[in-house]
Amino acid sequence: MTTERRRAIITISITLIIGILAGALGSGLWGRNHYRHKGDRGNNEKRMDFESKILKIVDADEVQKKVLKPIINMTTTRIDSLQSKTDREVRIVMDSLDMQFKSVLKEEQYAKFKEFSNKIGGHKKHR
Repeated sequence: MTTERRRAIITISITLIIGILAGALGSGLWGRNHYRHKGDRGNNEKRMDFESKILKIVDADEVQKKVLKPIINMTTTRIDSLQSKTDREVRIVMDSLDMQFKSVLKEEQYAKFKEFSNKIGGHKKHR
């Protein structure tokens, strides 16, 4: 094989590897950025989205909107209260499960369980 041909193969190979790395890193960074901003929205913004979606679905006129907005706000307040209460209860149940598993499983099995529970989002929501 000539040196020119070898140089061309090496150049093409390096270009391919750089392209794969750039694509993987780029899509990973984009995805992380996209989903992080989705979760950063505040409760007030989510409430406004919920309110506007309901009003759009029912196609409320101005008089109906004045009556429906306080009802929707009261309902979302109740939903938030229930959500925080159940989140606390779920946290207690998950901690209990964790303690029970820790006493039964071997160290490497428990590590696998913790890794799995972290993957499904347990560590974000319940810690």
